Amino acid sequence: MHASIRPDMPSWKGIVSTCLLVVAWLYVNIRSLEWLFQSFKHASHFNLMLISLASAVLLVQAVRQRRRLVMSTTLMLRPYPLLLMLGSAVTAIALQWIVDIEQITVILFALGTYGLCGLFLQPSVWRIGLPAAALVACILPFCTQFGDTLVLVSRCGC
Repeated sequence: MHASIRPDMPSWKGIVSTCLLVVAWLYVNIRSLEWLFQSFKHASHFNLMLISLASAVLLVQAVRQRRRLVMSTTLMLRPYPLLLMLGSAVTAIALQWIVDIEQITVILFALGTYGLCGLFLQPSVWRIGLPAAALVACILPFCTQFGDTLVLVSRCGC
């Protein structure tokens, strides 16, 4: 199931629809983004250094693998990324009403965002990165607690 208008030459309609989709995705998940930015404000310097280091490693890997990492500006409706994106959005909305645990909605936001990226990446590249994206999504909301525990363990061990 592919819905694109010539991926090699994006039209202005394709670019506008892509921008609208990204803005709508961010608007739907504004509460998770606010919580995530608040948690980064209160993160320790050690955690911020770890996040910066992980981001730098991912950026270096993306530059090194740039021939395989081909992103299109034209939206391609692929079933698995679309299912991940919509499933995580619906689940996050339902869990906000039932449980209201911010960390779970942030995990679902991160997974859904990777699903959104899958609409622009080649399917083979998207499938290869799925385990790493799931790992990052599960670690991301708990990074502040992990840093506090790591500091506590290192202080108790000395």
